[in-house]
Amino acid sequence: APMSAAAARIAAVIPAFNEARAVAAVVSGVRPHVDVVYVVDDGSTDGTGARATEAGAVVLRHATNRGKGCAVRTGIEAVLAGPFSHVLLMDGDLQHRPEDVPRMVAEAAASGADVVVAHVVAPKADSAAKARAYALADSVAVALREGADFATAARRFSQDPGPREHDVIARRAGLD
Repeated sequence: APMSAAAARIAAVIPAFNEARAVAAVVSGVRPHVDVVYVVDDGSTDGTGARATEAGAVVLRHATNRGKGCAVRTGIEAVLAGPFSHVLLMDGDLQHRPEDVPRMVAEAAASGADVVVAHVVAPKADSAAKARAYALADSVAVALREGADFATAARRFSQDPGPREHDVIARRAGLD
């Protein structure tokens, strides 16, 4: 059901591997729009975690690089342990613009959608990373529609990482 953006309790999850150059800007840009920012430092060796902490994030660390999927799961586990109504997934490299967060939050609150997917213009439309991102979004959308949890979505994602048509509950906020 729709709710006001003010009533939403939002946690941002930013998986990051060797993103010391950009992660502080992402955290600083997102923080005013959410209740907490979790940065999952996925085994970085360049000071990513320290930069994220300095910018005000709660940093969760993997001792070694386990991959973006594991970093996302670690962040979502932290969100599920808290009092949050929404999770916002952002990249740590400024590929996603922090200034778009208010529009995403407003769309989620106003529409009551289970999933809001921003359109990101990628340099290569057929990139493997983009295909995996769409597959993860699809897995989460299907799991939410069926009342399943994020662990179920993660299992589906690991079993079927190929891109599929987006589920109808996934809405686009129209970000360019």
